[in-house]
Amino acid sequence: MANQSKQTQLILTWTETQIGILDAAERLFAAQGFGSTSLRMIVAEAGVNLAGVNYHFGSKEGLIQQMFLRRIEPINQERIQSLDELQQSWAASSRKSASTGQSSQSQKVSRTGQLRLKAIIRAFVEPPLLLSHDVAGGGAQFMQVLGRVFTEPDEALFEFFVRQFDEVVHRYIEALGSVLVHLSPSELLWRFQFMLGSMAHTISMPCKMKDTLLRVDPTHTAEREVMFLVDFVAGGMLAPSNPACPSTDKIIIKDVFNAFLPDDSGSRDLKSSELPSSFNQT
Repeated sequence: MANQSKQTQLILTWTETQIGILDAAERLFAAQGFGSTSLRMIVAEAGVNLAGVNYHFGSKEGLIQQMFLRRIEPINQERIQSLDELQQSWAASSRKSASTGQSSQSQKVSRTGQLRLKAIIRAFVEPPLLLSHDVAGGGAQFMQVLGRVFTEPDEALFEFFVRQFDEVVHRYIEALGSVLVHLSPSELLWRFQFMLGSMAHTISMPCKMKDTLLRVDPTHTAEREVMFLVDFVAGGMLAPSNPACPSTDKIIIKDVFNAFLPDDSGSRDLKSSELPSSFNQT
């Protein structure tokens, strides 16, 4: 996949033709992969001509990018909006009662902190999990396409994909660090990675495995799946800090954080003023 501009923007208003092309691309990419799907296959599936695809998206790479942006942007917007609302609510609550908060030097997460942790985790995992259950709207199919980003070797596509989560990752690591005051920065980053892994597995779970779970729990719903995952991740996040985990200063944390993103992504560094108080522990 050729390198594309880092400034690729989501098309805000989709025409019926564009939607048809994007839906066709998703179906074929999910079934055959990126490398095995040509533009000619997509135009045949969509019932349009090749000139139309080039006009609307510029190239196969442009089409793939817009396909991802169409699904990822709403998820990111919902995550940021939910976190904004949570933090505004907590700020208002803290102004009313100073006793609601907890000391950044505490080595134990309070009951209030535990509730806030679950709210943060839910705000992060719920949008993609619910999308993965959306069969009629194509969300479930898109998750199959998403899995191919990690299984098909295409560095430029992977870099484009990861870059879309820049702000979300910054905001959520900061939010988690403000609650998980018992963790060193390096341990927090590991647990964030484990949250990503458990979420990705749940989203991309093979149909046979999901069918087995449904036989055991026939009343299962997407909402219950979110609840189970939130409880599981929160339990791991709240586990005591491992004494074998080395203390990490904020300079190393900056470097480790940037490992989430490609070297040339142009991502901003986390300045010391942007780090939660727990990140300054030594």
